[in-house]
Amino acid sequence: MKITALTQLRRTLTPTGVGVHMIEMVRELARRDGIDVDLLVSRTQLDAAGNIQSQYPLSDFSAHGYPLAQRSMEALWRICRYPPAERWCPDSDWIYCPAETFVPTRKTKSVVTIHDLYFMEKDLPWSNTPEHQAAGKRWSRRCRQIVAHADQLLAVSAFTKERMVQLLDADPKKITVIGNGVSDVYFTPDLTPDLTPDLTAKRPTEQPYVLVVGGLTERKNAQAILNAARQLPPDMQLLVAGKSSVPYIELARECPNVHLLGYVQDTAMPSLMAQSACLLFLSRYEGFGMPAVEAMAAGTPVVVSHHAALPHVVGNAGLIVDPDQAGEVIERITSLYSNTTLREKMIQRGRQRAREFTWKHCVDQMLNAITPS
Repeated sequence: MKITALTQLRRTLTPTGVGVHMIEMVRELARRDGIDVDLLVSRTQLDAAGNIQSQYPLSDFSAHGYPLAQRSMEALWRICRYPPAERWCPDSDWIYCPAETFVPTRKTKSVVTIHDLYFMEKDLPWSNTPEHQAAGKRWSRRCRQIVAHADQLLAVSAFTKERMVQLLDADPKKITVIGNGVSDVYFTPDLTPDLTPDLTAKRPTEQPYVLVVGGLTERKNAQAILNAARQLPPDMQLLVAGKSSVPYIELARECPNVHLLGYVQDTAMPSLMAQSACLLFLSRYEGFGMPAVEAMAAGTPVVVSHHAALPHVVGNAGLIVDPDQAGEVIERITSLYSNTTLREKMIQRGRQRAREFTWKHCVDQMLNAITPS
C-alpha cells in the first residue's frame, strides 16, 4: 500500500502536540512491512534537488512538491476544491492528512485526523468573543468539508469523536479513535540535560517545583494556574514551559515563585517532568492532552482539569480537579508532595496507564481503518 502524507512541515520544526503526532505517525507508518510512505509538501520547502530541506525533522523522506506555499495551496483547495491532490502523487492508494486539512481528491482515497474542535465549542468562558466566533465559523466550514469528503476520519480521543458526531453530524461508523503515543525517552528520562544553552544545572531550581506545560494562556487556564501558584507552600516553585500570552506574563511577574521557561527543547522535557513534584494541567479544553501522558510515563503524578478529554485520557491514574477551585487544586498538589504512599500509588498507576499509549497502537488503529478486511 502506498500512502502519501500531506504534511505541514512548519509544525514539525518546534513541535508541540500536533507536530509530534505528524512526525511520529509518519515514521511509524514507514516502519511497516508492505507500506510505502512519502510526503506531499510545498515546493518552497524543497531544495534544488527536490528533497525536503534539511532543517525539517522528516527531511529523510522522499516528497512530492505542490507549486504554492502551504497556506496558499490549502486556501485554494478549500475555496475551489481544485486541483486534486493526486495530480502530484498519482500512484498513491491513500492521501493521509495527520492534521485537519481539506484535500480534494478524485480517485485516490483520503483519511484525515481531527485533533479537536476547540473553535466550534460554544460553552467556553470566551465563546462569545468576536475572535472565537470568527474562528469558529472558519473552523466549522473547514471541518465540514473534511467530514463530507474524506473516506475515513481519525480522532485522537473518544471525546473528540463524540464532539465530531455532535457538532459536525459526522457518521460515527466513519470515525476511528487512534489516540496519541508517548516517546520511549519519557520512560527513561536523562536527568542531566541542559534546559537552555545558558542553563547547565540538572534542574532549574533546587527547590521542589510543580510543572506546567503549554504556557500561560486563556485556553490553558492561566488564571487558575496563577491562583494556585499564590497558594503553594512557601518552598514550592511553579515552572511554566511553553509560550505565554503577554497579559499573563505581566501577572506572573507578581508571583515570585512562578518562573517562565519559554520553549523547552524536546530533549530536556522528559528530565524537567521527571524531577517535578507533579504536572499541573488545568486546561479548559484539550482534544487529547499529550503532556499528561508524557508526565505519567516519566513517573510524575498528574493533577488535571475535569474538562474535555483529560479525564478520559488519564483515567484513575491522575488526580482530577475542578480548576476553578484553587483550594481543591492545592490540596491535591500538597497531598502528592507530602503523602509518600499516595505519590507512589499514582506514579505506578501513571506508568501503567502511559504504556497503553504507543505510536505502534495508533498506526495499528489507522491501518485497520483503511485496510480492506
